[in-house]
Amino acid sequence: MDARINQSRETDEMSTRPGEQGDEMQRDNVPHQATTNMPSSSPRLLLGVALLMALCLAMPTWLLTRPAPQPAIVAFDMKGTLDQFLAQSASQSLTETQGEQLAARFSAALEASLTHYQAEHQALILVSPSVVRGAPDITLTIQQDIAARMREGAQ
Repeated sequence: MDARINQSRETDEMSTRPGEQGDEMQRDNVPHQATTNMPSSSPRLLLGVALLMALCLAMPTWLLTRPAPQPAIVAFDMKGTLDQFLAQSASQSLTETQGEQLAARFSAALEASLTHYQAEHQALILVSPSVVRGAPDITLTIQQDIAARMREGAQ
């Protein structure tokens, strides 16, 4: 019996001495619930991750199911505009260098005018011969804008 009491005392001493093997044994006897407790911020973190995942899954569905904006389709008489420019420039007495500079200014003004109209109206601009009917003609609007840009470039 004395042997059992001595063994019991040794076990108690081992478990009460810090930094010794008994300390490890004491930790092993602790229920696993204490070691698996989550910090209080974990539920918020899990909720945040769940919301982020839901958003990531919902976004492609929304993008695929919403109707795409349809661009306005308009017609422009490119050939008529070029012919008009060539007729006007031929009536002027220009040197070869002046003619090249005028053509470069016209080309830049035409490109800028079409780009500006397309961006401002979200329009698909087609040349007139490719349109049978139904598309508004913007030729006069573009020609007026080109003329204004040419006047600005000349000054």
